[in-house]
Amino acid sequence: MGKVYVIFTPMKQRGIYTSWEDCQNALKRCVPPGHSFASFKTLSEGKEALRCGTLQAYKEKKANTKLWSIGPKIVTLPCLVVDAACSGAPGPVEYRGVVLPEGFEAFRKGPFTGGTNNIGEYLAIVTGLRWLEERSLTFPLYSDSAVAIGWIKTHGRCNSHISEDDLGQELETLIKSAESWMRLVSSTKMVERVVKWETDKWGEIPADYDRK
Repeated sequence: MGKVYVIFTPMKQRGIYTSWEDCQNALKRCVPPGHSFASFKTLSEGKEALRCGTLQAYKEKKANTKLWSIGPKIVTLPCLVVDAACSGAPGPVEYRGVVLPEGFEAFRKGPFTGGTNNIGEYLAIVTGLRWLEERSLTFPLYSDSAVAIGWIKTHGRCNSHISEDDLGQELETLIKSAESWMRLVSSTKMVERVVKWETDKWGEIPADYDRK
């Protein structure tokens, strides 16, 4: 079987269609108008997409797994990869961590107002290290931020120059908590697990927000 078509919504038409004609006929019956569908090269890919629930969820899963095929050749698996995204400086910032090779999201925080990308990257690393410690996991942690890794490995503090007036209150609290944890003796060995993700060689980090 070749290409298939998956209708995600509306629920009455939800399913896999083996021809474009059948898919079109089903879409015409959408009342009220509005639908979500996509084509896939194989039946197995269509089934996988449908199991994800929504087209957006499937796209996010594929974004997380875009390096799985070559991952074992370039990184130590299993591992935790982290990344942050910020709109403006200062601006709303969010960060998350993804576990490979499974590809599930370990944590997602934000958005928080009044931040920067470097602050988000710093918090992503510390949150990731704490997440690993709480579960007694010995995974390495990958980040593509040389700046944040430098802060973590040099003195453990968030060395952002953003003014207190611009920094959001929630972020200020999170930073203080992160810096307090970094002063613990237990955090010293955890820091050794932080590894730089080589974007030029490996492509975007699998926790990337894909907003470039």
